[in-house]
Amino acid sequence: MTKFMSFVLSFLLFFDFFGCAALRVKFAEKAGLENIQVIMVNPQYDEDGKLFTCDYELHWNDNVYEKFGTVSENSMAGKLFGLTDMNGSTRVFVAADQSPEDWLIWVFGDFMGVWFLCKEKNVAEIPDGFVSFMNE
Repeated sequence: MTKFMSFVLSFLLFFDFFGCAALRVKFAEKAGLENIQVIMVNPQYDEDGKLFTCDYELHWNDNVYEKFGTVSENSMAGKLFGLTDMNGSTRVFVAADQSPEDWLIWVFGDFMGVWFLCKEKNVAEIPDGFVSFMNE
């Protein structure tokens, strides 16, 4: 891990721990990171009307990303690209050797989180080594 990435992640953890969301956004802008929205899709509710389950999409610059598969931590992650607006699942990386307009890696959760490979909905060509949930 580079010194810059360590520095950025240290500040992000500090801001998340102390609940300083506005400072986290301002720091991300100064560090040159993108702000990425997390949108809830396909919510399902139980009989009491409480949220039972849902899925999420990432939205950035008119691009919509859906979860495609999982990756081993750091196995395909390129540079730190941006932060989401969702607490506890903040980091987004560029998939190695890919364009951020096509592929992103979203770390859902802190420390022991799940690393999701996310595909822009209009991408049709799947690079070698990218495995979908259906083929895992």
